[in-house]
Amino acid sequence: FHVEIGCGKGGFTVNTALKYPDVNFLAVERIRDVIMVAMERAHNAGVDNLKFHNFDVAGLHEILPEHCVDVLYINFCDPWPKKRNARRRLTFHRFLENYKNFLKSDGEIHFKTDNRDLFDFSLEQFPIAGYEMKDITFDLHNSEYNENNVMTEYEKLFFHRSPRIG
Repeated sequence: FHVEIGCGKGGFTVNTALKYPDVNFLAVERIRDVIMVAMERAHNAGVDNLKFHNFDVAGLHEILPEHCVDVLYINFCDPWPKKRNARRRLTFHRFLENYKNFLKSDGEIHFKTDNRDLFDFSLEQFPIAGYEMKDITFDLHNSEYNENNVMTEYEKLFFHRSPRIG
């Protein structure tokens, strides 16, 4: 069972669900109009292993059964750049601690961002919340981990607009 929080228009979750048809997916998005686009995309793609929930992630630990999630995806979330808003970041240690309620003991969080400050902040927060970190890269698209990477809509825009070196 895999969950994406902040699924946006659903491109990542739909394509990941298509790639892994034997895995059940839940895509969570708090903005109703946006999740409607995601649901339509999933319907048009014929995805049958994906459900959607219009909900704020802050209460997700209250509705998911304990220790049921194998993988939690946090993709290109709002970086909340001002220090005073750090507690709103989805990788703030209190959010990370809440995720433990529904993550399995061997569950994983897959986190992607293009915001270096958020990435650095998150690298500090995961250990504070008691997570072991692995497979860290500062350049996903040029790493060994890119082989299994499914891009979000935002990631596709960012990647194709980025200048290439070499």
